[in-house]
Amino acid sequence: MYSLWERLQQPFMAERGVVSVFAIPEGAHVLDLCCGDGYYTHMFHSGRASHVIAVDFDSSAIAFARQYHSAPNITYTVCDVRAGIPDGSFDTVIWNGAIEHFTEQEMSAILTSIRRRLKPGGMVAGYTVAAYETGELQLSHHEYEFPSAAALAAFLSKYFEHVRVFESVWPAKPSLGGVKRHNLYFYAGAGILPFDAEWPFQAIASRGC
Repeated sequence: MYSLWERLQQPFMAERGVVSVFAIPEGAHVLDLCCGDGYYTHMFHSGRASHVIAVDFDSSAIAFARQYHSAPNITYTVCDVRAGIPDGSFDTVIWNGAIEHFTEQEMSAILTSIRRRLKPGGMVAGYTVAAYETGELQLSHHEYEFPSAAALAAFLSKYFEHVRVFESVWPAKPSLGGVKRHNLYFYAGAGILPFDAEWPFQAIASRGC
């Protein structure tokens, strides 16, 4: 991560972790979908959560996560979320850098399952990449990329009462194929979301300043 950061002088690798942390209350019970090698699970999510259940369909990724990114409050499990997500009740569900790997129908089923797993006031948080302005997918193995923040917000609003989507756009770099990096970040749930007026973090920051 730091090697790429130094080479690009663009901190978008850290953005996805920081944005997710804003959605995790201290001591939260967290479900981390499509966790990959567990880097963000360990370095960002587990520091605030009381327990994280982290899942991925790739058994080799989970084996790597258990070896290199383990922590006492993380449980790594092999799970294909298209077949169903783990049972339980969660304060926060993280779906980070993964929704683009699913079809619209699969996303719909997963979001419906997420909504059922959330505790009152809980939320889902995550990030994805926007499609190129030409409509082409950023990566060939992606199933679906939202063309804009508005399109992602409209989709999430079908499943959640409150939705917040924002974006960061980083200039084109030769090492990124000469195209700009366009990230979409989201929070969705039935209660208070980060950056709402009633958001606890914001209230604490206001008093501190």
